[in-house]
Amino acid sequence: RIFSALDEEGDKEIYVEKSGELSALTNNQVDDDAPYFDEVSNTAVWQRLIEGRYQIIQYDFGEETEKQLTYDSFNNMQPSVFDDTVVWQGWVGSDWEIFMSVDSTVTMLTDNTIHDIAPSVNGTHIVWQSFEGDVWRVKVYDLRTGLTDTVSDSGGGSIENPRFVLVYDAKMETGDIET
Repeated sequence: RIFSALDEEGDKEIYVEKSGELSALTNNQVDDDAPYFDEVSNTAVWQRLIEGRYQIIQYDFGEETEKQLTYDSFNNMQPSVFDDTVVWQGWVGSDWEIFMSVDSTVTMLTDNTIHDIAPSVNGTHIVWQSFEGDVWRVKVYDLRTGLTDTVSDSGGGSIENPRFVLVYDAKMETGDIET
């Protein structure tokens, strides 16, 4: 497991617990927070407070190397990673926008006047929340086509906390189907 917690100096650090053994991944005088681990790439991403702004950091467990992905004058937060794709939200102007980095090439996926937050990437899709028309909707970005779809609740509800879930049907020898 990977998590952040306060250290003895009072700032947040990233910790890893593996096979019952706890170790500090970071040890500095600034806040490191919101870690996310990806088994596919064997990397973790998190936000680090650097000169008053949060920037995105990635750590490669195989190479035991850390690199800073963003160097912006605005906050970059809530990163997620899958394979070679990292996503996060960045405060641009007066609202949050969604960014993506693939093989160190950064792309701004949204550019509007509404809040786009909480991105998550898995395989070929990125999802996030977008505040449109006084309700939260979910945006789904297809990495293969570059197209974005909107998911709205048919009852007019606010959709929040998008994430990836696998649902499947299992056909039993008896012919019964269980979802």
